[in-house]
Amino acid sequence: MSAVIQNSSGSSQASERVFKALKEARSQLEAIEQARNERIAIVGMAGRFPGADNLDEFWDLLNQGKSGIRM
Repeated sequence: MSAVIQNSSGSSQASERVFKALKEARSQLEAIEQARNERIAIVGMAGRFPGADNLDEFWDLLNQGKSGIRM
């Protein structure tokens, strides 16, 4: 009889470990899915552009194949 009790106790512990692992896996999967679907927003941008006063001028400079670097 004690062997039966030990066996069911071991089985119960194994079941608890499996349940805990499944719960952890589900939590990780939910976090991955939430991160994948999370939206992002760019709210501002700033920078310094060599040879130009703004981004549009710098882009034109690059399109013309010129260098904005001065010595």
